Amino acid sequence: YWPNISGYFEIDDPDGGDGTNVDLDDDAGVDDWEVLPAGSLTWRLSNNTRIQGEYFNVGQSAKNKISRDLNIGDLEFEVGTKIKSNFDMDIARAFFGYSFVKNDNAELGAGVGLHYISLDLSVKGKAYIGDIPLLEAERSIDEWAIVPNVGGYASYAFSPKWLVGARRDWISADVDIYDGTLWNVEAHVQYQMFDHFGVGLAYRYLDLELSTNDSKTGDWRTEVDYSGPLLFFTANF
Repeated sequence: YWPNISGYFEIDDPDGGDGTNVDLDDDAGVDDWEVLPAGSLTWRLSNNTRIQGEYFNVGQSAKNKISRDLNIGDLEFEVGTKIKSNFDMDIARAFFGYSFVKNDNAELGAGVGLHYISLDLSVKGKAYIGDIPLLEAERSIDEWAIVPNVGGYASYAFSPKWLVGARRDWISADVDIYDGTLWNVEAHVQYQMFDHFGVGLAYRYLDLELSTNDSKTGDWRTEVDYSGPLLFFTANF
């Protein structure tokens, strides 16, 4: 998976005051593009039912000299400061689908599933709390959640060797102090080289928006986008 990674995060001051919208690329120094391994498994319980699972991770550490003041929580990082950022995200998906249409050429179905999301964002460096200097201070977001989702999928084999398909997962929920939206969309084409092995190319788009309203630690919000091509190989039995 070779996605373009973009997004931002904000951490407000617990005592009041909005945090700076910190861009993952321009401010934190996270690379735009990264090559990531990804894996998935589909088990057909019957002709019309399936269980799917998949997982991928992105993790980067970066150092950057910031070109503007950043207010992160109760800390102020001044322009010209060298900061160290860490960005780590895990996404795992489990999905149960039922195919309303299933024949030799076409499949169309829908289902429900779960996404496990783990997010770790942090910034470290010389900062100030008011007029008090700190040689090394850190503020972070470290959260995980398991959220339900609904989704649909479709595929069509226009020859014994070639297949095109697409899928979409979506969830929007407001639970306790958390509010978030997740989109996970993919379109792909697959070529069956041999009876049990194939190769394919996909384009995947994933967008996560998450915010919290926490009076103790201060509000925070983030949005992270992944979009890009995915080269995959299949083994089917």
